[in-house]
Amino acid sequence: MRDAGTAIERALRYLSGRQLDSGEFPVYVWSDPPGLQPMELDSSVFPTAVIAHSLSFSGSEMASEMYARAVQFLLREMEPGAVWRYWASDNPKHFAIPPDVDDIACASAVLRKQGAAFPDNRELILANRDPRGRFYTWVTPRLRWNGNLRYWRTALPQLRRPYSLYRFWHGGARPDDVDCVVNANVLFYLGGDPALRPVADFIVEVIRRQGEGDCDKWYFNPLVIYYFISRCFASGVLELGVLREPIVERIGAATGKDGEIGGTPLDTATAICALLDWKVDADLDHAVTSLTRRQQESGAWERGAVYGGGSLRWGSEELTTAFCLEALLRYDEIRGRTEVRQGSRARATPFSSLTG
Repeated sequence: MRDAGTAIERALRYLSGRQLDSGEFPVYVWSDPPGLQPMELDSSVFPTAVIAHSLSFSGSEMASEMYARAVQFLLREMEPGAVWRYWASDNPKHFAIPPDVDDIACASAVLRKQGAAFPDNRELILANRDPRGRFYTWVTPRLRWNGNLRYWRTALPQLRRPYSLYRFWHGGARPDDVDCVVNANVLFYLGGDPALRPVADFIVEVIRRQGEGDCDKWYFNPLVIYYFISRCFASGVLELGVLREPIVERIGAATGKDGEIGGTPLDTATAICALLDWKVDADLDHAVTSLTRRQQESGAWERGAVYGGGSLRWGSEELTTAFCLEALLRYDEIRGRTEVRQGSRARATPFSSLTG
């Protein structure tokens, strides 16, 4: 297997050189099919929160410095009540979108891990649920009774910009949107509280009916979806344990003979992380080798679309590289522990051969 340690070091140097002075990491938006929207930078909160999570698996000084700078960026972007919206404050589209629990949960999880002080937003998030107990994506006014004052303090100010709201709700999103990955990210932040069992049940039902293709308006890649769901289980949401077999089986079906999973570095990296979350016993040397083989001279991996909306897609070399870095860091740690226990390196068994 190619040297994962060298690939990790190159990836860390690449990300360190790409982090902006503000602490933000770049993300781009483009159209699929091409031509409708030229690729351009699109300053956003979410990618930096996701990259910070991946960096947290490294104990290096370089990663710690990047994480701390990302935290400062998130703190500056925080609005009253500890809420965030997708587009950053320097983006002209900032007020064209309501706050959402996806960004709130992912940013909050990063701040909590760093030990940064921020207002308690759990009550606000819990007040933003539908009658079935699932989380609405948007914290926005609805024609439904809600007696929570924190919710209204966040939702009502949006009425000052009725034209922006009108345009947003006529672009595909709806005030009552309930999205699977968004719910998983909130569950990751809030944890396995018994009161959140309806959220876990919702996620389980989606995977059991093979509903990955239509469970979320923003996340469309099954392997990325498995990544976010699996980390919930790894963080202690044990109700999702029933999803281990179907998710591992579907990842196995997407694995090629050369170890690559899905077809892109983004696919392979998110799949490796998901498998590690489920504590799969198979040796993933072949998958990791395929990942290191695809690393570019700069230390980055090619850009892939992590999420999208309508014909738009968002991603960056930085985002893909962070997922790849996380996969390599976590697998390198697992292999190290295995070698210490066994006293010698176990013979590599491709994951694909264990899944048929």
